[in-house]
This record gives sequence, structure tokens and C-alpha cells, in this order.
Amino acid sequence: MKIIESNPKKMREIGFRELRLKADDVVQAVRDGGSFIVKRNSQPLFRIVPLEEEVWETVIDFTQIDKQGVGLDEVLSAIEELKQEHPKRYGRSGKKVSR
Repeated sequence: MKIIESNPKKMREIGFRELRLKADDVVQAVRDGGSFIVKRNSQPLFRIVPLEEEVWETVIDFTQIDKQGVGLDEVLSAIEELKQEHPKRYGRSGKKVSR
């Protein structure tokens, strides 16, 4: 396992085979705040990072509508409005979602 020093979070590089063999150790390290770049044949495949590092965007804050909760119809209506306002970002052309 190699630590990338230029990265302030000290993201570690790990081979795909090593990930399979040491999956429990990697999971624990991620729970402790560690991050990994997984490689196969010296090529980066993907990153493993703790969920806290992810940047979540608030799309709809339903607590602004009603602190006690929002009905399903209101949720679906708000989602449809978003799709119409930002079709490239939130629209799913041609895909049907069953309820």
C-alpha cells in the first residue's frame, strides 16, 4: 500500500488484488476516515472514500414545506418540477420508474 503524500488527506493506493484479500481491513480504514485509490495493472480504477467526504447537494428541502412531513404526492410533484426546470440534470429520458 502506497501513501500519496501530495494529497492532504493521504489517500492510499491499493491494488485490486490486495483490496480483495484485505477487504475487511480496507473497510475498517475507511470507517476510520481513510481513503483509497484502487488500481489494476497500475491504472487507477476507482476511489473508496468515507461517506462524510462526499459533497451532497440539497435539491429539495421538504422541511421548508412542512416540518411534520410531506405526503408522497407532494414529493413526486416537487421532483417533476425539478425535472422540468433542469431536464439535463434531473431528467431521465426514456426510463420508466415503477412505484
